[in-house]
Amino acid sequence: MQDQAKAWAALATNGERSMHTTSDRPGEDLSLTTKDTGPATALEFAALAVAVDLLTAFEHEASISGVSWTGVEVNVDLERGDRPPRIVRVDYQIRVATDDAVPAQIASHQLEAHAPVFASLVVGAEHTGHVVSASAGPV
Repeated sequence: MQDQAKAWAALATNGERSMHTTSDRPGEDLSLTTKDTGPATALEFAALAVAVDLLTAFEHEASISGVSWTGVEVNVDLERGDRPPRIVRVDYQIRVATDDAVPAQIASHQLEAHAPVFASLVVGAEHTGHVVSASAGPV
């Protein structure tokens, strides 16, 4: 089954940003309205998309391998080059709150294989990723 999603964004002259997504899965639509000092950049949204993509891949791999966890945090750093404009570096860390060591099956390369947004953005980019265990509890 293929997932499909649509997104759109609007910026008002008063600085209010509205972002919306729709999914082909019931109950997974998202609307977000914010007002801050400046518009979000495409790079910020790309980093967020990579984080969500890796989080989804982790959830899939953890369910297959039977990993018991209480929380997961994904931190992503993207660097954009100017000429030509493209992503030149992606670094991420996935912290898993668990009482056990994260099994070898959930290595970063395994997650990357199930993260299509990540795979699309890192073409030709330098990238590193790590999955680490933290004590069970909030991450």
